[in-house]
Amino acid sequence: MSWVGLPGYDCGLCGFPSCSSAARHMELGGRDVECPFARPSIGPPWIARPARLRVVRPCPSRPALAEVVLSLSPEGARFRPLDHEAASLTLPALGLRTRTALRGQMVIGESADLRVNVFITGKVSVRSELGEEAAREILPRLLRCLAAASVCQETGLAELEVAAGWAGAGHGLLCSYPRDYLRLAGLELRGLPARKAAADRPDLVEAFRAMASLEDADVEEAARLGAEELIRGELLGLWLLGAAVEVRRALNNDPDRSSCQALSDVLAGRTADVGSIQEMARSSERGVARPALAALRLSSAWEVIV
Repeated sequence: MSWVGLPGYDCGLCGFPSCSSAARHMELGGRDVECPFARPSIGPPWIARPARLRVVRPCPSRPALAEVVLSLSPEGARFRPLDHEAASLTLPALGLRTRTALRGQMVIGESADLRVNVFITGKVSVRSELGEEAAREILPRLLRCLAAASVCQETGLAELEVAAGWAGAGHGLLCSYPRDYLRLAGLELRGLPARKAAADRPDLVEAFRAMASLEDADVEEAARLGAEELIRGELLGLWLLGAAVEVRRALNNDPDRSSCQALSDVLAGRTADVGSIQEMARSSERGVARPALAALRLSSAWEVIV
């Protein structure tokens, strides 16, 4: 079960790409959001206030211990600002051992001398046994990782889902990411559709196309490459990672690949029968609907603004 009492299928039958994104709308009282598998009781969201970065010394007897605390909540946030599943996916790329706590409302990343706490409320803390400088040193890369987990306050979708086309063609990435932290992360918004931005990155395009094999190894390689590029500050990495997560969700719902031909066609750039795909997307069977939904959304992913 997921942290909200939803099944964790990410089947799309409720109209949202994941249980987490559906839950964020349920928290706002979205009466039209219905899960066909569960009837969770969800209260209103608690959201951290926007805040500037600050440093605290949590233990007087350990003077080297320092904690950097910040909030990734944008002004006027309606949805919880961070997605726990996306954070769990990207934090290991920093070499952190990752686990969830508080029924998925907190993600913890740890190494020998470092602990990162990420709350879906938007609060983030970095505690280092080696002092303030060491805690600050990881911040740019951490903020790049958390860009994938940022929640668009217009749509309630995680940026991974926006990147995969769920917000529609022409929607921009990171429109809700606090600009001060965007600058600290060194992430540059170019204002280009992904297809144009990818013109000089044939390796990323090749990784996207390779997922047409529907082989787990090719999907995981695309996810790995996407996360690696995102940590380097390349927003096309977020785009590729989002596509890989979308394909993975489709395959998880149709493990024998019996309804994935249209998805394979879209990934490979082959002509697909849109009418047939739309009909499949209206199915009440998640093994049929989810791959079709992925095909429709990923056909829009090339027009996401990066």
